[in-house]
Amino acid sequence: MGSIMSRARMGGMAIALAGGRLIDGNGGNPVPDTTMVIEGDAITQIGPRAQTPVPPGAQVIDVSGKTVMPGLIDCFVNFVGEAAPDHMDPFTRLPSYPPLQGVATVRRLLDAGITSCRGMGSTHYAGIALKHAVDHGLVPGPRITVSGYTLEPVGYQREWVPPEQYTVHPGRCTGPWEARQAVRMNLLNGADFIAVNVGGAVGSNIPLPLERNDWTQEELDAVVDEAHRRGVVASADNCYVDELIGMCARAGFDGIIHGGLVSERGLETLAR
Repeated sequence: MGSIMSRARMGGMAIALAGGRLIDGNGGNPVPDTTMVIEGDAITQIGPRAQTPVPPGAQVIDVSGKTVMPGLIDCFVNFVGEAAPDHMDPFTRLPSYPPLQGVATVRRLLDAGITSCRGMGSTHYAGIALKHAVDHGLVPGPRITVSGYTLEPVGYQREWVPPEQYTVHPGRCTGPWEARQAVRMNLLNGADFIAVNVGGAVGSNIPLPLERNDWTQEELDAVVDEAHRRGVVASADNCYVDELIGMCARAGFDGIIHGGLVSERGLETLAR
């Protein structure tokens, strides 16, 4: 659906989807054999095929046997980085590679019916660059809300890195004031929200326990306060266990991600 809307926008012609089963997303029963007319950015007509006229000159696409429905939303996508069998693989790539990888990823999302997504952190602000490319019509893709670098305390490592290759990037910080600076730098470079790595990493090549935490409460408090002061949300990623969930809840994070090992005690903390 997203790629069809893009074609309607760019081509300036009406497009009619004829014969599909309609699910409108409002809870009603599916409606068989419908016609939907798209002109520019808008759906201008929709209804049973026999009762819905098609504008002269419109491109008619037969979608009989298929389902027409609102676009899906994916709230967590890593579209500018994939796991590699060789853990040194990321160090062999140029900074320009992730956005190119992302072009292919967002096209696959669009073809799968995902018309809005939330992109998590990336190095070199690659996700932000990809979002702008989609917004400007350079590449096809869904609507994207994206973070910049994922914030991490200095010393946090998702995998083993040779000492000479460990870098302090704009997302790494020590202390509350550097945490605020990391938030500001991400927003300066176009981030829509702030993402934070809290606990240990799944799939790491070092034995990093899931309950691992290198943040202080003061640092997490500063991240959230700075984000909220600037009108954006903050999400706590890799936040698995009760202790980490409690720290992030006290800091006021807007989202807890990957909290799969939470107990009743952790849920009570969230409720309070």
